[in-house]
Amino acid sequence: MPLGRPPVATMCALDEADCDRVAAFGLYFGGLCVLDLARSGTKDLHDAISVYGVLTGPDLPTSSITARLLLLHGWEDPVAPPQDVVALGEELNAAKAQWEMRIFGDAMHAFTLEEADMEANGILNNSRAVSEQSKSGREGAKDAIDIASRHI
Repeated sequence: MPLGRPPVATMCALDEADCDRVAAFGLYFGGLCVLDLARSGTKDLHDAISVYGVLTGPDLPTSSITARLLLLHGWEDPVAPPQDVVALGEELNAAKAQWEMRIFGDAMHAFTLEEADMEANGILNNSRAVSEQSKSGREGAKDAIDIASRHI
């Protein structure tokens, strides 16, 4: 059984859940959780969006990633620096994942949070990146819904 199956199966047991349209969205640690769920190889996850997530994965065997991934990230993010971004791209290609990454050149970690104001620690709100991220997230979510609706 793939590592990611138990939480998705638990969710799918709910009457309200539509397991033909499972998507995940996460920020920071949640972004890592979204990536790790996709990395687990679960076939039930269709789409995942990670926003300034931690990018390094667990030291587990590589699975085939079947979910479509959208990653929104700041190049100046010290939590996941450029070498982690490149390594993730290589990992996703090796896993034959369908993925897209949007990098915001002047954005740091937590760029969507209005209260993020610790530039010395690499945590800073960035209104331009927020605007672009919101547009990307809406487009990614719309794409996910459009694809899922074809399976109904």
